[in-house]
Amino acid sequence: MTSVSAASARRGRGRIWLAIGFVLLVQVVLIFWLSDRSSAIPVTPKIAPVLHMSRTAPGELFPLEDPTLFALPHRQSFSGRAWMNVPEPELHVESPPEPPRFLTVNDEQLGADFARFAATNLPPSFQTAVLTEPAMASPPLPAVKPMLSASTLQVDGAIARRRLWTASDLPSWPTATLLTNTVVQVLVDGAGNVVSAFLSTHSGSEEADKHALQVARAARFEATEPIGPQRPKNLPPDLTVGRFIFQWQTRPPTNAAPAAMTQ
Repeated sequence: MTSVSAASARRGRGRIWLAIGFVLLVQVVLIFWLSDRSSAIPVTPKIAPVLHMSRTAPGELFPLEDPTLFALPHRQSFSGRAWMNVPEPELHVESPPEPPRFLTVNDEQLGADFARFAATNLPPSFQTAVLTEPAMASPPLPAVKPMLSASTLQVDGAIARRRLWTASDLPSWPTATLLTNTVVQVLVDGAGNVVSAFLSTHSGSEEADKHALQVARAARFEATEPIGPQRPKNLPPDLTVGRFIFQWQTRPPTNAAPAAMTQ
């Protein structure tokens, strides 16, 4: 069994080498059969650019080693004739200007045209309009509050709700300086009498403050409790607190003796 398989393997390898040899033989035959056996024809070369060395002058080579030959305008490059040959400017000298010549004026003809125009053109007549005079009107003036010439008394606090029966004329004080207000604190009982009065603010004048204390102590107010025989006994006192504010007016001092103060 083993010898039979070895013989078949040798026959298979022989067939392979036979096929390879046949393929090689066919290729050689095709090469000789398809090859061109005609005589060789010379090939004409194509036209190619030819480089010639240029000379700017006899015995002088073209400066090919100049790096600015093609980068910048150069007198010896292809643009030298167009860019580097600057024509010289032509100078034209103008003749000097003539001196000014003024027009002459004939003095005899001055105003002749205006006189001729005025003689031939009369001015038109205009009718004057009658203008009436405007009525005079004075603007309304605001009411001016008259200046106080005498001192005043102002009652402030709870006693302002009660009527003040006594009245006194307050004088103006002769002094060169302005006086502030004199404020007197008062305490009024139910019968309307001032039971206590003392200065809380001074005016700057001792005489004005004394006169304010006298007026405050002599003041009488409207009673808030019954008086007379019908007044019940052991009635608790009804006291009211308030202030007298004296606003003093001043006048310039004189050498005359001061007038007597009214109390």
